[in-house]
Amino acid sequence: MKKSLKVIIALLLFLLVLLLSFKIFQQLQWKKKMTTKLKEMPAFRCYTVDSLPFTSQDINWNGPTVFVFYQPDCESCNQEAKDILQHKSSLDSIHLLLVSDCSILAMKQFGDKYGFSAMSGITLLKAGPGDIYRYFGVVLTPSFLIYNSDRHLVNQYNGETRMDLVLKSLL
Repeated sequence: MKKSLKVIIALLLFLLVLLLSFKIFQQLQWKKKMTTKLKEMPAFRCYTVDSLPFTSQDINWNGPTVFVFYQPDCESCNQEAKDILQHKSSLDSIHLLLVSDCSILAMKQFGDKYGFSAMSGITLLKAGPGDIYRYFGVVLTPSFLIYNSDRHLVNQYNGETRMDLVLKSLL
């Protein structure tokens, strides 16, 4: 009886290790796929605060584009917003896309709080549930994806990042 129990426990542990190994392998494959996919800007579909569709085709490619993934209730994201305001004179030639999966109302309040709604070159976008991860592989807010005018990824930052570091990526 004790021997059978030990065999069952050993078999369960083996299956658990096998399952965990498979999950780790899947995550590594996903990360590799997203790294390749993000080298050039992926096609995506979001909505503006006016509920109008916005896709990768709507981006003005006369200059670089920076995606900022945020949540209005995220303390680090609010700090990033303040940092964006401090650097707004340096952002004239950059298209800044602030992307969140929060409600349109929360986006509007966030945009109004920092004056983003009135600033040219900044677009607030709503992504559907799971779209940020599916299109961009991003799970952490704030995060940045920085593309040059040729739609090539220049740099990616996850977590709170100073805006001057983001701007240096574009030089």
